[in-house]
Amino acid sequence: MSKRSNHHLTDLGCIAGEDLSEFGAGEEGWLAPDASTTLLCALDAHSLAIANRSLILILGWSDPDEPRVQIRPELSPIEAEHITAIEWLVFDEIKVIAVGTSRGFILVYSVRADLIHRQSSQRYYCAVTIGDDAVISAFRLSEDRTRSLIGAILSKVVPATFSRIASFSKMIWRSEQMPKRKSEEKPQSFARASPLTCLKDHPRKGEKLTLSPSGTLAAITDSLGRILLLDTQTLVVVRLWKGYCDASCFFMEMLVNKEAIGSGCSYYEPGKSDYCLCLAIHAR
Repeated sequence: MSKRSNHHLTDLGCIAGEDLSEFGAGEEGWLAPDASTTLLCALDAHSLAIANRSLILILGWSDPDEPRVQIRPELSPIEAEHITAIEWLVFDEIKVIAVGTSRGFILVYSVRADLIHRQSSQRYYCAVTIGDDAVISAFRLSEDRTRSLIGAILSKVVPATFSRIASFSKMIWRSEQMPKRKSEEKPQSFARASPLTCLKDHPRKGEKLTLSPSGTLAAITDSLGRILLLDTQTLVVVRLWKGYCDASCFFMEMLVNKEAIGSGCSYYEPGKSDYCLCLAIHAR
């Protein structure tokens, strides 16, 4: 077999430098997939970002004279938080680096290491409803209709562009006309509800909804004597029981192998793993 020709390769630049020593450069196998310190890389048309668990290095591989930038995100040492992903985001002539952490946060930095956006503690909520129109409906609720990742980036980098977007958003999100009389009702804490899924089966109606202690499961009774066990995280019905008219449900924790536990040491105190979650059903 003839040797593979390398004439198709083009030398684009050199990234060698002392600042790569913090990433293990020069040590044997520092770029191997099974290296003790896994490196993350993100390539752009003119820049290369390299990251380990706590440090990001941005260097211009097309221009060796371009200053290199180091980014050290504020990570939680208590939670052993570390960098898990990096990616370039490009909006026309605007370029930023997005950083994901082990705690699920997203940090967005400029090429000058300025923190542009940190994922807010405000989260999206899932609302599950039952009723006459649909047996089950699920909605995604947002606390703030004006917050978005792109909007946050543009507001810091291009204020003029963001002002136009904000003006446009006000045209879309027109506030309701104020009533003539003063109302004592507080404004709704949620600004927008986006439908996720619904189960319509006329004439069946949803009647009662019971949540598990953790909120990850919901027992829903309907007008046809059925009980649906809903996984609220995936919005999938994982179990269905029939023939339970006017049912009422209740989640409770029960000891597993209570007799076996009692026959052991008299001083044994059951732990969390000794309990299981049960669904109690009362019906006629």
